[in-house]
Amino acid sequence: MLFLKNKRKSASSSQSWFIGVHLNSTVSKLEASLLGASGSAPDSEMSLQKSLSFDLPEEITDAYRELATFSQDSSIQTNKRSETASTSSLLNKLALLRIMTTSLYEEAITELLVDMPSAHDSLVAIATHDNGLNVELAEVESSFYSYSLSDARLLSRHTDSNIIESFYAVEGSNAQRFPYASALTPGYVALLQDSAHAALIIDLGEVARWHYIPSSVNQGKEQQQAYTHNVVPCGKLLNLMTRHATKGETPFDTGGKLSVQGKRSTELLDLWLSRCADYQQKNNLSSTFFPLQEQFYNDALLNSRLKISSLDALCTSAHWIAERICQDITQCLGAIDDSCEVILMGGCKNNGLLLSLLSSLLPVSSFHKLSDHGLIEDSIDSVAVAVLGVFACLALPLPTQSSCDSVGRLTLGSTQSYQRLMQFLRN
Repeated sequence: MLFLKNKRKSASSSQSWFIGVHLNSTVSKLEASLLGASGSAPDSEMSLQKSLSFDLPEEITDAYRELATFSQDSSIQTNKRSETASTSSLLNKLALLRIMTTSLYEEAITELLVDMPSAHDSLVAIATHDNGLNVELAEVESSFYSYSLSDARLLSRHTDSNIIESFYAVEGSNAQRFPYASALTPGYVALLQDSAHAALIIDLGEVARWHYIPSSVNQGKEQQQAYTHNVVPCGKLLNLMTRHATKGETPFDTGGKLSVQGKRSTELLDLWLSRCADYQQKNNLSSTFFPLQEQFYNDALLNSRLKISSLDALCTSAHWIAERICQDITQCLGAIDDSCEVILMGGCKNNGLLLSLLSSLLPVSSFHKLSDHGLIEDSIDSVAVAVLGVFACLALPLPTQSSCDSVGRLTLGSTQSYQRLMQFLRN
């Protein structure tokens, strides 16, 4: 198996290097990490050498939003009756977006390799991951084509490197997406799985999501598969309601100090539940799938006849997020064992009201942080991508409890980069 050593150590010419690049689900943030590998595969020791993250320009985020429809999986529906010009325009816009994101990938990679000549000369591969854009053919049931948001051939040519991309969740021979697994799930399992107890990561970022990582020892319990699930908008919804409450003067609610000034509105919660039920029925979705766009909830409030204060709307948003997270976890996993380690991450993890609500709804005595495991929060996804890149290069079996395989596609770079890959495999 692979071992990740979180303590940075000086770069060595004997190390092989991998880069992981991750684009978040809203195409608003990019993170990248440089990992060194030493020792013989498959028992290679991985060390996190350097990481970075930055927000994407609004023009790129807006371009993605324009292309993606308002749906859980951001799919675009077309059919043969659509005009050819319309489809051509869509693909042209997508091609332009791919060029822009690939350029940002190049910038991040260049920054990682600054003052790292040994890493540049021993770089085995660059692994990239994004949620992609799914173009669904309406006249063919369950037929879609997924486009990556970056161009692997262009990135390979400009970085002179091997590129591993198109990690997607599959189960056996079934390549269809299934609800509670993601391509990164095996990477999280490889990084955080512990023999002593299970782990539940609750990500309170722009979108609330959770990852369940079972214990590596089968203890005869039912919940022995790893899962990942997006729940509802979190930071995006709270920030929107904060701007309403302060008339645009405050962009976010630091520490939840504004949220606690309002009160929970049962009427608003019932309204959102009703609107979400209509959305789920219309889109033939499970009751565990909620809209991830904050504007959906804002529009439902504005179009209703409810008369509640903006502070009550902000407070109720925190209750909505916490209640949906805990309900979702319970529906998917059942009762959480007392020994399960709950790890919080994301920009809203310091929101006092949100933490208080989660504490009251989850049977845990305390919350942990990724730093307790020596991991940096802003790099966890890109580190997971890099680890998946190593698995893909070595053709190693992924952790069995990850519930799925992440299949990567290799785009070879120059002759020199191919030789570095072969040398890594020979070692």
